[in-house]
Amino acid sequence: MSRPAFEDLANELDVAIAAVDSLPEPARTKAKNATEALERFFSEAVAQQVRILRDQVEGGSAALAALAADPLVRTLFLATGVLRPGPTERAERALDLVRPYVRSHWGEVELVRVEPPVAYLRFKGACDGCVGSLSSLEDVVGQAILAAVAEVERIEVMDAAAVVGDRDAPVAMSATRRHGGTWLEGPRFEDVPAPGVLAWRAGERNLLIVSHQGSVSCFENACAHLGMPLDRATVGSDGTLRCPWHGFTYDARTGESLNLPGVQLLSYEARVTAGRVMIRLERR
Repeated sequence: MSRPAFEDLANELDVAIAAVDSLPEPARTKAKNATEALERFFSEAVAQQVRILRDQVEGGSAALAALAADPLVRTLFLATGVLRPGPTERAERALDLVRPYVRSHWGEVELVRVEPPVAYLRFKGACDGCVGSLSSLEDVVGQAILAAVAEVERIEVMDAAAVVGDRDAPVAMSATRRHGGTWLEGPRFEDVPAPGVLAWRAGERNLLIVSHQGSVSCFENACAHLGMPLDRATVGSDGTLRCPWHGFTYDARTGESLNLPGVQLLSYEARVTAGRVMIRLERR
């Protein structure tokens, strides 16, 4: 017996959720309460399986990485909070919310790539080439992504004829995040091990300052997998930040996971000024 396709299972779930939403009260409320209880139960069950695999099984970290590479398992990990979605996945979710509006203008929008602080889009269909319609759609779609993805500060629209991945293709600037941001005075740069990390509290924020080859980065002090602290993380000569708990590795500059594409540490803008690490409290 063949396994059901991922898309078929997702569509089946969408139909079931829509059926619940169409129920009359109070049946709809009871059905949603039961659904939420099941979600909490299975979320904790999945998290516990991951903990056991990570902490008690030899080679468990490699097995987790292999599991998370499967689309079905990855969706389960994201839905239950085992993995935190990266900027690309959050941008795709934002696009799903505005696609009905785009399609109402006989068009379509594609997320080409996300390279913080920029997200690249491509519009297709009737909206492409119509300046008035495209300008309005760009604003709606751009603001949706800016609201959902803190790492993105600018939206650029690629030429419809450009090849996906063509980094030299002409682009037109669209929505831009507008913020001044508040800069916090952090530790002295010389107090951050080089290369290495330094945990730093800023009010309720638990931050991680990372130094590598004279540059500085700042992330939330929580691994994207189960939120474990990164106080004892190490920074390799190749610029990788390694979690001490289960070996997940990240780009020390951007926080992008090197194990699971699309997963990323929550980051803050950081710079060195007059020997001090300065941190912008608003997330990138």
